[in-house]
Amino acid sequence: MSGLSRTPGKRVYGASRTEGSNPSLSANRRNAPCGAFPFQTQEIEMAKAVSRKAPASKQDPVMLKLQQKIAALQAENAELKIELDQYIEKWETLDGDAVDALIYLSRHKTAVPKEVAKTNGVNIQIAELYLRFLAEHHYARAPAAAGKPYTILHKGMRYLEERNLLG
Repeated sequence: MSGLSRTPGKRVYGASRTEGSNPSLSANRRNAPCGAFPFQTQEIEMAKAVSRKAPASKQDPVMLKLQQKIAALQAENAELKIELDQYIEKWETLDGDAVDALIYLSRHKTAVPKEVAKTNGVNIQIAELYLRFLAEHHYARAPAAAGKPYTILHKGMRYLEERNLLG
């Protein structure tokens, strides 16, 4: 039976079993997790250690430092995301017909493509295209049903205000 007891359901390993002969059963496993590079092992172990939640009084100073560093990095990440969003909006520009449709929406608060096309002197398909574009980029709200009007959103009003296009 090679190392197993004769009792069904109970396994007992004999003395001939050597430490590490079966890494998945060994208690002292030092191998990197599957898919990890050797230099990542320490980072993975640190992340696992941080994920364990011990009371603050029993925590190791290294753990406290790691938790503080994580909190600082998360705060910095949030600030950088806000800054990036501002730059993306700042550099985002609209085509002339899209701006005309947005101006129409700002003046009338709601619009259907036929009205926008007539007022701006463009084909109805072009007006529909630009209204859909404005809705996809959150400048306007798309109607819930076909034939219902589009409405301008805060981002659309802010775009026009920043470029002094309201008037």
